[in-house]
Amino acid sequence: WPLHPARHGRLIARNARRPPGGGAHAPSVRLRGTFPSPRELQRMKAAVERTELAPGLSICRALTGLWQIADMERDGRQLDLDATAAAMAPYVEAGFTTFDMADHYGSAEVVAGRFRATHEDAGDVQLFTKWVPKPGPVSRDDVRAAVERALDRLQGRTIDLMQFHAWNFADPR
Repeated sequence: WPLHPARHGRLIARNARRPPGGGAHAPSVRLRGTFPSPRELQRMKAAVERTELAPGLSICRALTGLWQIADMERDGRQLDLDATAAAMAPYVEAGFTTFDMADHYGSAEVVAGRFRATHEDAGDVQLFTKWVPKPGPVSRDDVRAAVERALDRLQGRTIDLMQFHAWNFADPR
């Protein structure tokens, strides 16, 4: 994440105790820490470079990747989706408004959609996602289902950018 976690807050995985009887319990993740003052945020926001990706689509030159969400959810751990969405706010306030995710980054699209639905300043946010289909032929219906799934998760009527990501398994590199 572009802000220093020791100073600006971080998501912490908290190991839950095993309940009586030996059953497994998934640890949760919560937000803790402090965030920059409004004055620091304004200074940071002014320093964030932007570029026009397409007419009417201005993005940060440095994107905030949400791939860490998938790592935090490994082994059955569950995130507090509302707290994780709220953790996006300091980045937006600091001018880092462009987020990158994919359909296979755990609940990243759901988290970004919750942020979009619950924050007034989310209109200034760009949510980029990737669709990674299984190897093999892809039909028009497959594409439509992927777009509809992303729209549902992102809680939007449009997708700012959806990248088609396909692996080339024949490439030996």
